[in-house]
Amino acid sequence: MVLHLIPKKGGAWLFNLNQPKSKPLKITAPDASIGSSVALNKRFAAVGNVLFGWDIDTELPLKTLIRAIDSGSTTVIDSYGELSLSGNILAIMRFRSADYEITALLKVFRLDDNAKPELIIERGHPVERAWVQNGFLVTVERHFDPNVRPVRHIKVCLEPVH
Repeated sequence: MVLHLIPKKGGAWLFNLNQPKSKPLKITAPDASIGSSVALNKRFAAVGNVLFGWDIDTELPLKTLIRAIDSGSTTVIDSYGELSLSGNILAIMRFRSADYEITALLKVFRLDDNAKPELIIERGHPVERAWVQNGFLVTVERHFDPNVRPVRHIKVCLEPVH
């Protein structure tokens, strides 16, 4: 399976490389701006948006569409950011904006066989980046404490999720 983004129109094409003559499946959500971030594994495909202003229609709400590949069930959620998948775990990392109006936010969901999400982790500052891979949640945190150390330092955390 391969996902190909459709950033201007919103969504992605899902290609099954085991059946090259089969038609690709268009994954999109009505009245939502998606198409600048994707994640794919054998069970799920997710299409969303990373940030405002990157070839997206900012008049439409930013969402994430999740599709269960075997059942064909889809779910659209009110969350956006960089997407990653590991098994049935979906992480959505929303980056903070340069002007700090939008704060960083990590949401991690457990997906059932019909792509229905259950929120299992939600974290804000000091998480700067995060993703799931091989059953682990990897977070990168940025810290600054002038009483402890007069410079910023980074902490990388690895924790199992299932």
